[in-house]
Formats: sequence, C-alpha cells, structure tokens
Amino acid sequence: MSSVASNPRILFVYQICSLGGVESVLRNRAVGLARLGAPARIAVLEDLGGGATFDGVDGFEGVRDEARLREILDSGTVDVVATIDTPSVYPVVARSRFRGRVVTEVHSNNFANLGYLERIADSGTDLLIVPSAFEGELIRREYPAVTAAKLPIRVVPNPVDTELFRFAPPHARLPSPLIAWVGRLEPQKNWPHFLAVAGDLARRRPDLGFVFVGGIAATQAVKDEFRERVRANDLMGRLRWVPSLAFARMPALYSAVAASGGCLVPTSSFEPFGMTALEAMACRCPVVAARSGGLGELVEDGVNGLGFSVDDTEAAVGAIVRVLDDGALRAQLVNSASARIRERFEARAVARGYLEALAA
Repeated sequence: MSSVASNPRILFVYQICSLGGVESVLRNRAVGLARLGAPARIAVLEDLGGGATFDGVDGFEGVRDEARLREILDSGTVDVVATIDTPSVYPVVARSRFRGRVVTEVHSNNFANLGYLERIADSGTDLLIVPSAFEGELIRREYPAVTAAKLPIRVVPNPVDTELFRFAPPHARLPSPLIAWVGRLEPQKNWPHFLAVAGDLARRRPDLGFVFVGGIAATQAVKDEFRERVRANDLMGRLRWVPSLAFARMPALYSAVAASGGCLVPTSSFEPFGMTALEAMACRCPVVAARSGGLGELVEDGVNGLGFSVDDTEAAVGAIVRVLDDGALRAQLVNSASARIRERFEARAVARGYLEALAA
C-alpha cells in the first residue's frame, strides 16, 4: 500500500465470536474505518453468542466452513487479510487465489494460544499489529522466530466508539456506590482478587454495592468456584452477578456505576490492553486498575485513573476509597480520561492509525 488514501479493502478474521474484548475491538474498528470511507469485512469462524455485538455494523459474517472463506478470498474484493490470533486461516489463504497482504494481529494473553508465532515465517505474514507496547515486547522476548523473520511490529491501540460509549444518566438514582468488575472467568483476569477486594471493602463500608459482569461461558467447575469465593468473602446479598450482558447495554452499566459514585476495578494479572477500562472511561466511569501489562499503559496512575500492584488488596482498597471519597480527585481523573480518549482512542482516530500502519 503506497498511501492511506488507497483505502485497502480489509477482511478481519477471528476464530470465535463471544462476548469479549476482541469482538468489541473489531466492531469499533469497523465503525471507525467506515467513517473514513474504508469499510471492512469481518468473518468469524464460530459464533458463540457474540454476534449481536455487530448489530448495525455492515460486513459481519459467520463463516462456518473453509469453502465460504475461500469464496471470499477468491472473489477479488479483499486487499488485506488480517487474522487475529487465528492461525487456521493461513493454510486457507495459501490454497486460495488471494494475492494481497497477510497481517497478523496478536491480542491473546494466553501462551498456549501463541505457539503459532514460532512458525510465523511460513504464514505469509508481512506485518504484526499489537494493541500495546507491552504485547510487542512480550512477542519479541518470548518468540524469537518473529525477530528472525524480520517482521515489523506496529502498535495500534484498541478503539472505542464514543458515539455509543458515552455517559448517559440512569433513569433512577442508585442507593449506594457500585464497585464493578467486567470480564471472563479466566485465570489471567484474576477475578478471585476482585472478590477479595470486594470482601474487604464490604466489611469496611456497608454503604457499597458490588456488580460482577461475565462468566457465562465458564465451565461449571469455575462457576462453582466463583460462588464459593463469593460466600467465603461474605458477599452473598451484597454482590450481583450478571453472567452475560449484551454489548449494547454496556454503556448503560458503566454510566450507572459512574452516576452511583462508584468505579470499575480491573484486576488482571496479565493483560495485553484492557478494553473494559477504556469503555468505562469513555462513559466517565473512574477506573482503579492493576498495573498489569497493557492495562498499566492505558490507566496512568494519578492521571486518568488509579493503579495498584497485582494482588495487593490493601493498595487496591485504599485507591478505591480515595476515588469514592475525594470528589476533586474523581473529577480530575474522569476529565483527564475523557480528554485522552478523544485524542488517542476514538474509533476514527484509531482507524486512521491502522491504515497508516498498513501503509508504512
């Protein structure tokens, strides 16, 4: 691609479609590219219930077999194939008549899913895109095959659609501040630490409520462990568990938490980016987050949020109490976060950066 103005026709391919961060990224990226006059297509190989995330977004398709993906690739309507941690696409591309560029995006925080990078030289990839500097350094350190293949790595942050994710006053005033957590029940998300923090806060502050969103796709054993930890932390009756919440309803959740005087508390121990933190900040919801990988880059301690060391319950509780009780600090963090999002993470701006990465 010689210039951004060439508006390459991009096909994004992802292996699964559930209610997660990558789905949000692809949805927002498609929105941003469309606003720049460069509409993209999105193909998912398996829809596990996240298809509604793309309601109202043109170009989304569930591709159930290789034949349909081959048909798209052979159609001559695609200039760039961007795979997101989906190495099964490489042989399909190789067998097709597609002669455009192959870009690999790495968003996973699970080493078990990143082994394909050891064979990246055989994939046809000529560019890697990552959402954070942390993820780029991780790849360089752990996967020397990427360096050996002399593949450039470009950082393009995840976008947020600020026309959708914005503060909207809730219809009713909540009786108490809400402390929220959003994500999958996965080890890297470190959800048990949130329950420990919530338990500590519950003992100190009877005025607080807690909401935990996510976990519908977890195994029954993990769900049982979750319930046991809720009991062990004396949170029965204090914590509301919402196993699944539609993408379109997330802005209302973050707005309600913001209006209540509460905050979002991501506790990840290993995080490539931190999409929930970005979405919350776009809705003027304060964020108190673990300093973990890309999450530590996104939430700058004392600037647009507050941070704490991974698994440091005392520090997390102290930071949350500051956000709850210090109105001036709260306003400063929220206003700074809003300004930063307009500058760096709005969907159109990030889409422009994506096109620039392709053209470099």
